[in-house]
Amino acid sequence: MSIFVISASAQITGGYNDADKTDKTVIDAAKFAVKAENKRSKTAMKFVSVEKAEQQVVAGMNYHIWLRYTSRGTQGCASAVVFRSLKGTYSLTTWESSSCDDASSTAASYNASLTPFLIKTALPFVS
Repeated sequence: MSIFVISASAQITGGYNDADKTDKTVIDAAKFAVKAENKRSKTAMKFVSVEKAEQQVVAGMNYHIWLRYTSRGTQGCASAVVFRSLKGTYSLTTWESSSCDDASSTAASYNASLTPFLIKTALPFVS
């Protein structure tokens, strides 16, 4: 006879799960997202903080991050998905500017229908 126990806080296999927003790898991914979006959009945003983070184990790791940044003295917020390969290289999969009220919301603000763009780096990101 087998007994299975299901926990309400169990992680969803294959899905996104909460990540510690103070974890170094999450912060590195967020900083990379701002840097990559600066390069793509030719802006001068500066990373401020991670408001919420989720991670998904794939052949590497996806980080879905709600973050704050500053640009020309104004604070902004965005939702970004960053992929970290098994070799440690990062690529920005999606970037969506959002209201700062949405920055700490749940994954419902994530728009999966965005056309993703990739910005790849040949070397691991170093903060």
